[in-house]
Amino acid sequence: MKTKKVVSTLAIFLLISCLILSTDAQKAKSEHKTPSIDPTSTEDLSSYEIPLLKRKIKQTDLFSHEAMNLARGMNEVGNVTDKSIRPDSKDFDYPTKLVMHPNCERMFESEHEFDERVVEYDKKEFLTKINNFYFENHNTHLANGFSPFCKHLMIPNFTRSKPHCIKLNNSNLKKVKTSYVSRGDDEVPVLTRYIPKDDLIRSRAKFINVVLYTREQIEREAAAKHAEDPNADADYDYTIVSIKPQNEDLPTPLLPITIMRNGLGLEEGGSGTRFNRQKYRDSVKFWKEHVNVL
Repeated sequence: MKTKKVVSTLAIFLLISCLILSTDAQKAKSEHKTPSIDPTSTEDLSSYEIPLLKRKIKQTDLFSHEAMNLARGMNEVGNVTDKSIRPDSKDFDYPTKLVMHPNCERMFESEHEFDERVVEYDKKEFLTKINNFYFENHNTHLANGFSPFCKHLMIPNFTRSKPHCIKLNNSNLKKVKTSYVSRGDDEVPVLTRYIPKDDLIRSRAKFINVVLYTREQIEREAAAKHAEDPNADADYDYTIVSIKPQNEDLPTPLLPITIMRNGLGLEEGGSGTRFNRQKYRDSVKFWKEHVNVL
């Protein structure tokens, strides 16, 4: 009888011990569990969570709201403001390999009669994002242009910019106007067909077509005008010469008059590219059905 009582007591003691050990194990496991992360909140973010946030940002679309929220959350955690985790800095701010030509900067302004503010975005931030995208996607998103020195970087539109051209229809055809327009003081005006931007209601463009020229071509064009490459001191791959918000996912053809001007030579504002009859016909086919918006 006494032996049974001792055995029963030991069994109860062992059961209680097992329960205590199980509880402690569960508690320890809970303490080391990977914490859930709310990208819009910065409360109680430990140093253990920060690397997780950093990795998550790297796997997120650079231009998405989620990436921006993640970045904001990290930037407000204690002293975690160094460039290694900011989307506009080290991990995301890659070497500047794309520079902007001064003639292209007018696309961010609206000072002249036919200078629409084509790009509705801060110029400096735009250049940073374009460089980021180029650094990570140039192997897949860089398309050939009308000449070997010309490339197109096609990216989803992250700005509020509207299409630079639209398809003609019976409704907007009556709004078409013409005028002689030059791209700069050093170029002769050419006859241009367009619809005034104020006469249309347009939704946001789907894509941005960033037109790029090689350093060699920029130097050739500058030398023809007895000038120098405005970005000569920079270590770059391409110069941005034009920005075209558009709905088409492929580069739009050059205007017929641009193809003609290119054939006139560098001195007249062209690229020095020889006239190509087939490309001219392709251009006419597209622009018979489309019109610029200025």
